[in-house]
Amino acid sequence: MELSSPVFYGLNHLAEKSDQDKPILVLGAGVIGLSTALQLLILQYSNVTVLSEHFPPFTTSDGAGGVWFPYKAEPLEKVIDWAIKTREVLKHLTNLPECGVSYSTGCFVEVGKPESEPWWKTIVENYRVLEKEKVPHSFDYGYECTLPVIETHKYLQWLMIQIVSRGGKLVQHHVKNIKDCIQRYRPHAVINCTGIGSNSLFQDSLVYPVRGLTLKLRNLSNQRSSRWYLSETDKNRGLIYVFIRNDITIVGGTVDEKVNEVLVPKERIDKIYQNAIELVPELKNSIIVDKWSGLRPYREKVRLEIDDTFSPVILIHNYGHGGSGWTVHWACAQNAVSLLQSASKEIPKSKM
Repeated sequence: MELSSPVFYGLNHLAEKSDQDKPILVLGAGVIGLSTALQLLILQYSNVTVLSEHFPPFTTSDGAGGVWFPYKAEPLEKVIDWAIKTREVLKHLTNLPECGVSYSTGCFVEVGKPESEPWWKTIVENYRVLEKEKVPHSFDYGYECTLPVIETHKYLQWLMIQIVSRGGKLVQHHVKNIKDCIQRYRPHAVINCTGIGSNSLFQDSLVYPVRGLTLKLRNLSNQRSSRWYLSETDKNRGLIYVFIRNDITIVGGTVDEKVNEVLVPKERIDKIYQNAIELVPELKNSIIVDKWSGLRPYREKVRLEIDDTFSPVILIHNYGHGGSGWTVHWACAQNAVSLLQSASKEIPKSKM
């Protein structure tokens, strides 16, 4: 299958000839916005512009851990469906080293006694229960499986290169007022992928920030192999994740709801580091080389729908993916493009 073929990317409905040249704005340059823009171009929409105040490497998507797994996003049934469809495309992209997508085996480890098998058992690959001797010392049980892992900086750079090479435009512009934006650019359609920015730009009080933090540790050994560890049941520790890559180790994290401040107190950073060492003792002498914090856009339900507020300009929302942006990005972008293609037939009322 050729890389230029839409089918390679799970896409099959090309733009109508009458729509191909119409200007389309994509607001936001995280993984949701960039993947949406790329899909439009793959489907032969030729006049696509991405507007954003920040582009990689200065977006929330850049700092994410990059492991595929549905987390903190609703409704769960839809999120699982989007996640599985996105994973199928990620499998294809493992053939492109420049994308930074690979598969890695790792484990979920927890404390206490398991009440039942995990809900996600049937959606992951190579699932099995860990033998007691393979569970880290300060934990009680665990499960192993294989998941896609994405080097976020590589993937985002690949998306931008693809967009530009296909004729798309990347424009740094902080959109403060959507009416002014529409008057200035005169688009046929706007696809809103601004995440937490939708709170102010579209007065959506249902979307709110959930602060996350990651640390990057320099690997001290050249013998490491790619592997990941996750834990979240211990109330004293909170969420812990360790993603060991060949080049660097990423450690997190925090789930600070409705916190707008991205700066994290030093004691929180120290706690995350110590939690990671308890989970993976070999990290004990690793050195922190970088810190990052960002605001995940959480919402009671992902907003993926048409909004007729600015009719006849088509407005489509694609945001509120919480901690699952990387996990569902491709399928959600695909749904957003499908909504655009159907919008000429009927534009439903906003369900906000």
